[in-house]
Amino acid sequence: MTDATRTCLEAGFTLFTIDPSDHVRDAGEHAGPERLRGMLGALPWDALDDTPEGLVERYADRPIELEDRDLVPTADEVLRAAAKYGAAVAHTAAMFRHLDAAAPHDGFEASHLGRHLTPLRAVRG
Repeated sequence: MTDATRTCLEAGFTLFTIDPSDHVRDAGEHAGPERLRGMLGALPWDALDDTPEGLVERYADRPIELEDRDLVPTADEVLRAAAKYGAAVAHTAAMFRHLDAAAPHDGFEASHLGRHLTPLRAVRG
């Protein structure tokens, strides 16, 4: 946790925005096979509590329901999404865990908004 975050918690702030956009790796979308393997290998899979195989097993060739259509990603698309967004997801989860551990028991609100990510709001309290 940063000193600024700790100072804000001590001052009574309860709303925090996490911007993981610095952790999005655009190259994952169009990387060749060797570079894609390297990007996937560099992801913090322990922090994500996952594996590439587990991710593919859960999402590849399975419909994901959206408002206006179903998406059925291939294994390659799932792995490319992980290479592109995996570090951003890990960063967001780590920051949320830090806030959850350090915030007073009366709660906090956290949201993330990055250039590639839709708003997500989590509330504890």
